[in-house]
Amino acid sequence: MSEVTTDVLSREDQIFLEQLRMVYAQTSIAVIGGFVVAVLYSWVFWTVVDHTLLITWLCAMTVLLTCRIVLYFRFQGRKSDDGLSWWSNAYILFSLLVSSLWGLTAVLFIPAGDVVYNMIVVVWMIGLSASAVSAYSAYMKAMLAFFLPVMFPAIIHLFVLGGQFNTAVAVACCIYVVAVLRAMMPISREMTRAISANFRLEDEIRERKIIEEKLREMSQQDGLTGLSNRRHFDEIIEAEWRRALRESGPLSLILMDIDYFKPFNDTYGHVEGDRCLREIGDIIQHVVRRSGDFPARYGGEELAIILPNTDLASAERIAETIRKGVQDLGIDHSGTEIKDCNVVTISAGVATIIPSRDTTPEQFIHTTDKAMYLAKEQGRNQVVTAN
Repeated sequence: MSEVTTDVLSREDQIFLEQLRMVYAQTSIAVIGGFVVAVLYSWVFWTVVDHTLLITWLCAMTVLLTCRIVLYFRFQGRKSDDGLSWWSNAYILFSLLVSSLWGLTAVLFIPAGDVVYNMIVVVWMIGLSASAVSAYSAYMKAMLAFFLPVMFPAIIHLFVLGGQFNTAVAVACCIYVVAVLRAMMPISREMTRAISANFRLEDEIRERKIIEEKLREMSQQDGLTGLSNRRHFDEIIEAEWRRALRESGPLSLILMDIDYFKPFNDTYGHVEGDRCLREIGDIIQHVVRRSGDFPARYGGEELAIILPNTDLASAERIAETIRKGVQDLGIDHSGTEIKDCNVVTISAGVATIIPSRDTTPEQFIHTTDKAMYLAKEQGRNQVVTAN
């Protein structure tokens, strides 16, 4: 089956499309059942109807039923949801033709004045029309297109034949038609409302999922820098550790600390401190572009980057790029104690490991942390790799 392109449809068109899907879905049962009933019908009337007329009728019914199944497959294989009116009109047309062919049997096949065959036709027509009620109740036009042409020829024929019995049966059929239509109209409206309610429910579920996803993202994100938060970092380091352990691949980690950040806040205020953190976060996100890499705010002025499938040399280059990028921001820092430097800088530690059963993520983080503190002890504004 070809995939249908999802077009932007109004709510009314969405409901209309769902109604069409529901009635088209009845096609296979209607065609198979219709053909079987047509054969049985021909067999019942074989001894009382001209064979040429009967065979012609059966061939016409077969052609129309074949057209309906072809139309069904074309509907299922459509490329888009444009032209819904065309699909509706085509369905109604073939339903009307098939039902009219059934209705004509009341005029063509019944021997004049034969009460038994009159009743056979009436019972048959009631059965066919009743099947239309259940099959096409989602779409009132389709139901009427099949229901009325099946019943009215038999009713008219009975009135034309006259007589107390035929007239009584015709009146009973009229009552049946009115009763069915009165019962079906509210049912059809309720089905339309149910379809509409289902779409509203789907919209609510979709909106709820979007809200839940946003809340989940917010719970994992640091509101200041836009990086992930410590909680999310702990989840990811565990997951990446397990994957690296399975694949025996390298896992790298960078831990960074903003040099003399407390004096910066004391000198310039926390608003400037927040702005400084945001700008450094932007630098990190600009440098760390691979989908699997994971930057996070580790805590306070400490930042971290998890680098799956990354060797030590590559991780060191990334850390050095970030260090240089932060320095190039040129954020004034008169409180720094770094010699010949009056801008914000960072110190970074880098470590790489191929996890084993004898090591843990906590040990790996501790090793990286020691490298970062070594960078601070050696004068700051530098990158140090763990041995």
